[in-house]
Amino acid sequence: MGTTTEILRKVEALNASTKAVTAEPVRPRIQALIDAGLLKSSRMLCGPLALPTGEVWLRVTDDGRKLLCA
Repeated sequence: MGTTTEILRKVEALNASTKAVTAEPVRPRIQALIDAGLLKSSRMLCGPLALPTGEVWLRVTDDGRKLLCA
């Protein structure tokens, strides 16, 4: 899976290309980074009824960016 900084860099790169999506449920390593406050997740919704797609949008938090810059 990779180290924490590798994962955060990958998510940052994917955010730049608007593709930071993973299947739900997220992997334990990703969930650990969400729980630690380094990543934020949002459920993807589709259409006017806002139905869940089974995917999660990932974003690096400010704390995650601080870790990348350290």
